[in-house]
Amino acid sequence: MELDNTTQENKAVNSSYVDDEKTTRAECIATLAPKRIGRYRSAGAGVANIAPTMSFFFSFGVIVVAAGAQAPVSIAIAALAIWTVSFAANKFSNEIPSAGSLPSYIGAVFGQSTKLAFTVLLSLGYIAALSAIIAVLGGWLEVFVQKYTGVVAPWEIYAGISVVIAVLVSISKIESATKTILFLVAIEIGVLVLVSIFILAKHHAFISFSFVTPSALEHNWHGTIAGAALAVFLFTGWESPHALAQETRNPKRNVSWATSRAIMVTFALYLVLAIVSTVGFDQNLNALTDAAVPFLDLANQLSPIFTIIVFIAGATSMLGAIVAGANSISRIIYFDANENIQLNKLAQLNPSTYVPWVATLAIYGASIAAAFIFGGRGDPFVFFGESATFGAVLIGLVYASTSIAYIVFMRRTSTQPSTSKVVIPAIGAALIIFAVVSLLPLGQPAPFSYFPALSLVSVAFAAFIAKLLDYLKSNGRPSTMGVNVNRATAETRVRLPYDHENDSADN
Repeated sequence: MELDNTTQENKAVNSSYVDDEKTTRAECIATLAPKRIGRYRSAGAGVANIAPTMSFFFSFGVIVVAAGAQAPVSIAIAALAIWTVSFAANKFSNEIPSAGSLPSYIGAVFGQSTKLAFTVLLSLGYIAALSAIIAVLGGWLEVFVQKYTGVVAPWEIYAGISVVIAVLVSISKIESATKTILFLVAIEIGVLVLVSIFILAKHHAFISFSFVTPSALEHNWHGTIAGAALAVFLFTGWESPHALAQETRNPKRNVSWATSRAIMVTFALYLVLAIVSTVGFDQNLNALTDAAVPFLDLANQLSPIFTIIVFIAGATSMLGAIVAGANSISRIIYFDANENIQLNKLAQLNPSTYVPWVATLAIYGASIAAAFIFGGRGDPFVFFGESATFGAVLIGLVYASTSIAYIVFMRRTSTQPSTSKVVIPAIGAALIIFAVVSLLPLGQPAPFSYFPALSLVSVAFAAFIAKLLDYLKSNGRPSTMGVNVNRATAETRVRLPYDHENDSADN
């Protein structure tokens, strides 16, 4: 197999001895804690990053506007598109699991500079997405507190408190953080299933599956496809298990397993919620699309108690998404910073938790700053739609590039690659590109009309930063703080005090 030079260097890093005699044991253990979580916690992080409750609450009405009664079919098509993209990422993970996640896979094919560029681009996308979630969580809590206590306070206060809580979870040991995330996911799924059962019981007379009849699909195929393009972004964040690869037991097996299960669980939940929502509105799609949060309206029709628990489920979903998202992108940044002396400070780890605390705080700081600067003194729900859309565009570009990279990878490393290993990623890249383009139509009002230009600027900025760092790295002086490669090597050359679990254990 012939890989890019960057991949060969990475393989060397993972198999060579620490040659620097000055490297101390303290420096050697400055790595992410390996083999600390099992497949279920990794999958839970994937579901949390997708944030099914939050995503469905604010997106399903828009999908129905485009797809009509065929919205569940649109969601199924979107899930298939995401599966084709995750196929490429999972295949990469089976070969070279990496905390660098998708940018690392792309860099294995196209080189170090390209990896840096996609890390910057993905970071920008995550900052936009996280700032959107921070703002909408603040707005969500503002509405909830005012509704049930009469206390009026700006959403920024609730957002700030939420970020403090999220930071405390993120900088704790990965075992504790993923356990908290799994708990939050269990709450949101449990609430959604419980409320769905009561909605179906109340409106059972309107249960119908006519939306999947051939005549219905043929009549509205264009709307179904348009809805699918929007529904693709319901799954944004599925890649979270890949960034936890170094901290996951048996990553070559468990990362792909966790990613696939996260997508499957989320798809099943979306499908149920889509059917329940249309049934709950007695198949009246106009009433459904007129509701700001359709599922919340349905819960309110049942009982005020159900309204409260749905509010809580929404808040836990948003908080879980913030923690899981920040954890994911901070590992990716750490991975690149650990290989670049110019980013050395971002590679610092907490000596007791082995968490990249500087990268984590940097992400939280940038995200809350973006929320307050661009969304402050405005409607947080409007800002959510704007910032989340822009973030989805940038993240979508990384998804599509991952599929393209795997196609090139297969052509380079296999004389006769199987058709499925080329066709499936190609379909995934095409579907994601179509979905991204659908978010950037001409003639939209501001700020959406700026997004095509801003996306190009973001890509150019990412490329510039990557080239600049590459230049500085090749022309800079050696580090006086210990060679970064030794820190990356440590997990395989030094038996760490916390590295004692059985690799086959899963929890």
